[in-house]
Amino acid sequence: MPRLTLSALTVMLVLVLARRSRWLAHAFAVLGVVSLVGLNLSAPAAFVAARNVERVLDPSLVPADGHSGLDADYLGVLPDDAIPVLVEALPRLPGPEAGEVRSLLLARRQALDGDVTDDSPFAWNLGRERAREALGTMP
Repeated sequence: MPRLTLSALTVMLVLVLARRSRWLAHAFAVLGVVSLVGLNLSAPAAFVAARNVERVLDPSLVPADGHSGLDADYLGVLPDDAIPVLVEALPRLPGPEAGEVRSLLLARRQALDGDVTDDSPFAWNLGRERAREALGTMP
């Protein structure tokens, strides 16, 4: 059972037993906000990119009927949080995969260099800044 569901059920049980059920909506709203913040901080795009790279580097992680190759098309549409993982993995990738990732990263660097959304302080994004930093280390 997912943790959020278990947490929600626990909160509901505690509030009902304490005869404070009028606070259920507030408690669920707080659980929702905490969950969204936690999901944002965990950077799921970086996790996905890391698993994709791991499958290429160690094909034994892939089931017998699976594909151990790099899904460069999918990596290309992942958000900026995935970029530092790809930059770090680039030297370890085999030739063809390294070429695909390098061209993907160069295109992303060009797109980020031309990005004018950072003109406003409200548009600042930690994932984008980390991606720019990582791309700056590439030759």
